[in-house]
Amino acid sequence: MTGGLSDPVGTARAWNVRNTTGAEQMLSQSLGVPGAYVVCFSAYVRGDSAGTIGILRDAARVNVPVGAQWKRILISGPGASGAAASTFALAIATGSNVRVFGLQLEAQPWPSPYRPTGAAAGILEETRFSGGDLAVTNTASGLSACQVNLVSRI
Repeated sequence: MTGGLSDPVGTARAWNVRNTTGAEQMLSQSLGVPGAYVVCFSAYVRGDSAGTIGILRDAARVNVPVGAQWKRILISGPGASGAAASTFALAIATGSNVRVFGLQLEAQPWPSPYRPTGAAAGILEETRFSGGDLAVTNTASGLSACQVNLVSRI
């Protein structure tokens, strides 16, 4: 892996991942996300030549063609039934050379716009919710929305 390469948002935070082995390799992370939760795992990818990359949540897998242009790939839905944790991964084919950027896991069925997370932790100790109630509205089957108002001292 080589870091510090150009990415689709104009910075230099992409990684080049090369698989020189004789077998598919996984770039993965296991998290305490219960299998019943519907989440969306996404990443931006591109390749020096045409090929495919796999994106996985547990045993569910989507194979996506990769080319010279940046493309956002995703897998969405629940994980393994009854599981206390989930494993999210990119599957790099043998002999592949792929650039990867902006891996994002979200507790919703579709990805939101990429949010940079280069800042330290994102904890604002002098920030609080401005109200006591959180009103959640069902917008469609399996989809909800809410508005959160925060008050912060800078």
